[in-house]
Amino acid sequence: MVEQLALNQLVVGSNPSLGTFSPNRREGAVIALARAFDIDFNDAMKTSYIPKGFHTVTPYLIVSDAERLVQFLRDVFDVQEVILMKNPAGKIQHAAFRIGDSMVELANGHGEWAPMTAALHVYVPDTDATYARAIRAGGTSLHEPKDMFYGERSGGVKDAFGNHWYIATQTEELSDEEIRQRAAKECA
Repeated sequence: MVEQLALNQLVVGSNPSLGTFSPNRREGAVIALARAFDIDFNDAMKTSYIPKGFHTVTPYLIVSDAERLVQFLRDVFDVQEVILMKNPAGKIQHAAFRIGDSMVELANGHGEWAPMTAALHVYVPDTDATYARAIRAGGTSLHEPKDMFYGERSGGVKDAFGNHWYIATQTEELSDEEIRQRAAKECA
């Protein structure tokens, strides 16, 4: 229900378009909205199941040298550090970084959490510049940036841990039907 979602976002402050409220003003706004939409106030005040700043799906990268991956992310994507926790030995135990409006979590692999590879598709304002930064930061080219039939300019890079980073910029908005037609021509 849209009203419940808006109310929950107001409660936890997760929607900047709803404005900033002091705790007392926020509670008053929540009560007013709950009454207006006939929503139980106690349900409305519950904590959101998604932490502030996160989305429903968050990639979690487990690598052999998290410090090195963090440097790659900083060099390529200009990430914002959200959480960085280290163990007593000084190794990254858990970290979260924001790339654009999305989060990426990561840690050093150990024990039952062995390093593994992943593939991520990241939208950026300038595919070519981001791809060039990734190569300079030690990435290996999977494919150079090129215009794709589905309306994106895309390039691919593999980091030092084997993770694939597909870097893309939408260049045109296409309907599903237009993409299907182009795919048929591309594969013919």
